[in-house]
Amino acid sequence: ALGYAIQTFNEHKSSWEGLMKRGMTRDYTWENAATQYEQIIKWAFMDPPYC
Repeated sequence: ALGYAIQTFNEHKSSWEGLMKRGMTRDYTWENAATQYEQIIKWAFMDPPYC
């Protein structure tokens, strides 16, 4: 994956810039991650595994 990232950076500067801009618009805070994990846990208890 790192090799592809370096190749994209070297060969496709505009694509790399777009990738960086899209990445910077995402919410990577712990608060957001915790909310998502809580939702996953709720879904897991709503639909228990069938044994």
